[in-house]
Amino acid sequence: MNDVKNRIKAKTKIVVRQVRCLADDAAFNAALSNNPPLAKAILVPILGRSDFEVKKVKTQFVVEGHGGHGVRFDCLLRFDDGTYCDLEMQKSSGEMNKERVMAYQDSLGKLTLRAGMDYKRRKPSLLVIINNGDIMEDNLPLYEIRPVVLQTGKVFYDKSAIYIANLKHKDGSTELGRLMTDLECEEPEKMHFAPLRKGLEMVKSKGGKNMMGRQMEKICREFYEEGATETLVKLVRSGRITVETAAEVLGVSEESFKEMMAAKA
Repeated sequence: MNDVKNRIKAKTKIVVRQVRCLADDAAFNAALSNNPPLAKAILVPILGRSDFEVKKVKTQFVVEGHGGHGVRFDCLLRFDDGTYCDLEMQKSSGEMNKERVMAYQDSLGKLTLRAGMDYKRRKPSLLVIINNGDIMEDNLPLYEIRPVVLQTGKVFYDKSAIYIANLKHKDGSTELGRLMTDLECEEPEKMHFAPLRKGLEMVKSKGGKNMMGRQMEKICREFYEEGATETLVKLVRSGRITVETAAEVLGVSEESFKEMMAAKA
């Protein structure tokens, strides 16, 4: 087990050293940690509005689920009106499937209703995912998903929603397109949005790299009790490392590791 821990730690250092842009998972979490202005700068082009203030940002926030199947949010935010918002960066294409989206939405909903609270006092929740791919395959830059009545098309409840932005769409004529460009930009001076520019400068600094290293090692330590394989499966599912890296750590083929993941679904 110590050998596995050391190899994961070594890979963690490699991941941090190779961070190039804010779309890299480690950089995304480090830059957003306790950074409401950056969170708002990312959300405004996606939500299409700016009439809110981000009051709190918690990175790597865990919500326990039924049967021990918990969800780890990249960035849990609270707005000034009490709205909960989960902001997710999914760089690994294909990892964020529809079933996983709904699991995240269910977990987010648990935070909005406390024991004994009147249902009418329940706060809205927004799930915002920046996905490296087109989840609906309709070639749209952004999907806004709300519950509707099928027979009429009317929105049943308009205060909560899921937003899925396609990281591959980089139309420079729109704010959303410029945001997607900035998230994958490797040179701060070429970025459009000042808060994102400052965020990238921070994570590329020595202090930022140290922060990313500490965050990733903390995640690994939290998972160790479940064993090496479980640790790596969770790291892959949360987007922290790739299947290729996990397979290399365990000394198995990528196909074998994918079978391990399927067995633990």
